[in-house]
Amino acid sequence: MTYLTEDIQKILLKSLGTVKKSSELAFLLDDLRASTFVKGADTKVLVEKVSHFSQDLKNLISGLSGDSLRDVSDEVREFLKSTDIIKVEMSYLPSADFSAGLYEIFLSLGYNNFLFDFSISEDVGTGARFYYKGNFLNVSMFDLIKEKLDSLNLEI
Repeated sequence: MTYLTEDIQKILLKSLGTVKKSSELAFLLDDLRASTFVKGADTKVLVEKVSHFSQDLKNLISGLSGDSLRDVSDEVREFLKSTDIIKVEMSYLPSADFSAGLYEIFLSLGYNNFLFDFSISEDVGTGARFYYKGNFLNVSMFDLIKEKLDSLNLEI
């Protein structure tokens, strides 16, 4: 990769966090790329919109035009395509704060280069199901509370 340093990649994924935001950025980059083929097109508005996803990416592309802007757009799109997806099923769509907190937890556990794909599944209840590279984890609040209480041995 020519433009995206490892630091920018990490910052970009952390600021996106989800497949949905990644897709929105990809569409914006498509528009930005297409605008470079229009003679006299003003790309400043589109470049400014990139800051809603990543200030660092916006700073990277701010001074670019033509071929360089297309190269960065292509590079970001290819990078996002190669990113691992962690599918998360919950009974509700999480808030941005919850999603960011969950992202931090996965980072602290050593996961890298990933985005969440949240979906709603009413049968999950108060927990969540995680799918990652063929692995499945069902986290139930009932099971977590029961496990914690069993370990306390309260003799109730």
